[in-house]
Amino acid sequence: MSYSQILWMRTPNHPFFGAFQGLQVSRQYEPPVSDTDLNNPNTRIQFDYEDRTYERQVVDFALTNRLTKKVWNNGNADYLTTAVFRLSQSYDFNEARSTTPHPWSSINALLDVRTGHFETYTTAAYNPYAKITNLSSRVRLMTTPQNFVQVAYTRNTIFDDEYRISENGETRNVSFGGGIVTRYLETSGQIDYAPLSDKIQSWSYLLNIRPPGHCWLIRVEHRQIVGGDPQIKASFNFDFGGEGGRF
Repeated sequence: MSYSQILWMRTPNHPFFGAFQGLQVSRQYEPPVSDTDLNNPNTRIQFDYEDRTYERQVVDFALTNRLTKKVWNNGNADYLTTAVFRLSQSYDFNEARSTTPHPWSSINALLDVRTGHFETYTTAAYNPYAKITNLSSRVRLMTTPQNFVQVAYTRNTIFDDEYRISENGETRNVSFGGGIVTRYLETSGQIDYAPLSDKIQSWSYLLNIRPPGHCWLIRVEHRQIVGGDPQIKASFNFDFGGEGGRF
């Protein structure tokens, strides 16, 4: 648990920024900001003067569990973190004193597991006022790091000031992917599917062909967004005892 507070801040009037009296001292009343605002010519969102924090009085709660594995390398003990689970939430005392208080932040969860044949990285954020969870999860099964199958799922929701879902503010995506490496062939690919529209959004693959001799490499990359133009890259590499080239 941690607590942070700005105890005092000098805020004199400024010839450029203007008079401090009457300025908004909290950013909680600003409309929600999304990624679309970053390239919006009318907003040009960036972190600058507008993002000043005048008041801060927040307590953070967090619980973290780690699973550590002891391994031996050349007679020396080494410790690897194979799993991390974390829960966290914060409480804003300044927000609690507002006319429409919503002092609790989202309940954030993290699960990160990495073993020799299984990996998952999952994050979840439950909004206690909207009662909706944003989720991102990836699960991978593998025999080697290059030979694997994986499934990923994301759900993201944008709310308005009343914690209602904004118009077209919910997105969901499911992706299926995998990779195979053999003596002469390396390949990986992925398909992205949107459950809300019941359509495939995009697909891609990477192909490396290594003919016998270990001096040739033919590489092909192909990405296709449904309804868009294909993106194809191809290259040819060779290396004869230090003399190499690429086309």
